[in-house]
Amino acid sequence: MIEIDGSHGSGGGQVLRSSLALSALTQKPFTLENIRAGRKNPGLAAQHLTCVRATAELTNARMQGAELGSTKLIFEPRGFAAEAHEFDCGTAGSVTLILQSLLPALAFANKEINVKLVGGTTVAWSPPANYFEQVLFPTLARMGLHATLEVKKWGWYPKGGGVIEVKVKPASGLKAIDLTERGALERANAEIVCSNLPPHVSERMKARALQLAFENGSKNFQTKTFEAPSDDQGALFFLTAQHANALAGFSALGERGKPAEKLVEETFAAFELFEKSGACVDEHLGDQLIPFLALARGESCLRALVTSHLLTNAWVCEQFLEIKFAIKGKENEVGLVTVKGVDF
Repeated sequence: MIEIDGSHGSGGGQVLRSSLALSALTQKPFTLENIRAGRKNPGLAAQHLTCVRATAELTNARMQGAELGSTKLIFEPRGFAAEAHEFDCGTAGSVTLILQSLLPALAFANKEINVKLVGGTTVAWSPPANYFEQVLFPTLARMGLHATLEVKKWGWYPKGGGVIEVKVKPASGLKAIDLTERGALERANAEIVCSNLPPHVSERMKARALQLAFENGSKNFQTKTFEAPSDDQGALFFLTAQHANALAGFSALGERGKPAEKLVEETFAAFELFEKSGACVDEHLGDQLIPFLALARGESCLRALVTSHLLTNAWVCEQFLEIKFAIKGKENEVGLVTVKGVDF
């Protein structure tokens, strides 16, 4: 039984999600204590409990402590249910964070598995569904993991109710990847997503985006606007930057009282900061790739912002797999991450 201290590193839900993902894949049981000890309200919240139950259904697991507010979880996987699954947060909990817990095991299943997730598709403190579709999945495809994501219905805070459908093809193995130099910027595209809002909201976002793109000298900049079906109101500005050797994604969410132009300005500010940083991948891609680098065949390298999530993910991988990450760089600075994968 692997023992994990949930207060390690960022002390949040990342320890739980990474532990569930690697336990499901390796079939190694674990005990997690001090769950979300670094948060104002520690223990399992509704979204985290959905992660636990979804991974348990996928692996026929036995559990102890799988209840709201629990600060200790014992998780024992007992195989793999290679069939279609549907999981509902019941809230506006992030469906992409739930997918983080499932994706490694789905990637190494013996057949293609379809998963439907219901909840928040575009909510704070988590990557929007667009990010998985346009940044994470294309990058993983270079390593040999092929997955698709389709948003059937958009879910915003507080109502949620969004629906995504994910298909993951079985991977025979993952190839190592070198993401140390991103190369020249080839193009930048933006998506403007609005649900149940007046037309002027998306029009103002598009106008501001085109203005900033022109001022920054961005070539081949294109915008796509669409009305997203949803039970709630919401707005998202999402920018994808394609470099010669890497993809990066940046976004901002609307909220009551926040000018439409502000979403665009926040997103472009994050994009410009990244362009000046010397990192090859954005900070979210950096930490999300960590488990897959650990599972790949050969040595992988990436240059990324060393965040607490990245460090936590690397540490959890080291608890489940016989690997050691070499991380050169201080936390909150751009550093070099190297690991020789286990060729799972």
